Amino acid sequence: MTSPRPRRVLSHLACCLAVFAVFAAGCSDSKSTKVVVPADGLPAGTPLNDTDAHLMARFEATFDAQSDGEYAKLLTDDFRFHFSVASDPELVNFYGDSWGRADETTTVTHLFDGFTDPTNGAIPGASTVAMAWANTQIGADPDHPDSVDYYKKVVVPAMTLVIEVPGTPEPTTYNVSSWQEFYIVRGDAAVLASGQAAQADRWYLRRWDDLAVSGTVLRKGPVVNPSNTISVGRIKGLYHSSI
Repeated sequence: MTSPRPRRVLSHLACCLAVFAVFAAGCSDSKSTKVVVPADGLPAGTPLNDTDAHLMARFEATFDAQSDGEYAKLLTDDFRFHFSVASDPELVNFYGDSWGRADETTTVTHLFDGFTDPTNGAIPGASTVAMAWANTQIGADPDHPDSVDYYKKVVVPAMTLVIEVPGTPEPTTYNVSSWQEFYIVRGDAAVLASGQAAQADRWYLRRWDDLAVSGTVLRKGPVVNPSNTISVGRIKGLYHSSI
């Protein structure tokens, strides 16, 4: 008479394999739903700066995510920021055409992360930053009318920027709403810093003009009346270590 034991063993083994398969499937599903943080720290789906429009989308994302490192990668080595003559004439007189890449990256890092001012006061970084723009127009760069494939001008009639900075007893809120113009360049025509890709599928920001029409009284530190609007140039001036 044949013993039924081998059949029981096989049946038991089959059950174990079935249970293991269900468990493995469950683990696989849990892994597939795990949130993966992009290596660059920007929101998932943020495009590379591989087209003119994608450059502007990535630029906005770096501010919203407060990523000074990723923002710096979008600036050409000969980058210039120009303050508004209508809103901030004293900053125009002080900086002229001298605000370059180093000034920009330093100031944005101060704004996002905080810094110690010249009087050894600790200035906190922003707790939140929200940038948005509407009716963006991308066209030819008047400085390079014969090189439309390499140079573009981006007109933003209404850029809004809301920045909240921790404070006592209440946080300080900076509100920007003004006309901005950007000049961008394709990588194979750009003056770039070390490590930036000089190729046709990369675009960079070479110039930013603030065209705000009103501003606030200059202070000796990043403190303004939260109820007033302020120019983006004024915020940069306040967060630059020379002010």
